[in-house]
Amino acid sequence: MANKRNRSAARTIRLGLGAFLLLLVVGYGATFLQQQKSIASAQARIDELNKTLSDLQLTASALESDLEFSKTDAYIERIAREELGYVRNGEIKFVEGESAAGLDEPQPIAQQPDAQQPDDQ
Repeated sequence: MANKRNRSAARTIRLGLGAFLLLLVVGYGATFLQQQKSIASAQARIDELNKTLSDLQLTASALESDLEFSKTDAYIERIAREELGYVRNGEIKFVEGESAAGLDEPQPIAQQPDAQQPDDQ
């Protein structure tokens, strides 16, 4: 009878240890899956931030280029022509539309001391 009790006790201990190990494996498996989801989410955020950084670096590069161009005579001339309507001496400015009649005479970009001014007629 003692032998039968020992077998029953050993079986109970084995079942208990098996259940414990099963719960341990399931617990670690769930934790592992949760960590994988967290890692995937963090990697997606890193990828998004890297793209944003790349876009901002391109924007900064374009702005630096624009800043350097704004320091040149070519930029000043372009602004004078496009926004202020200036022309060089001897150039003729053509204006489209009905509003052309009310425009003032175009202003020269630079006065050259030796250049002769055309006569207004």
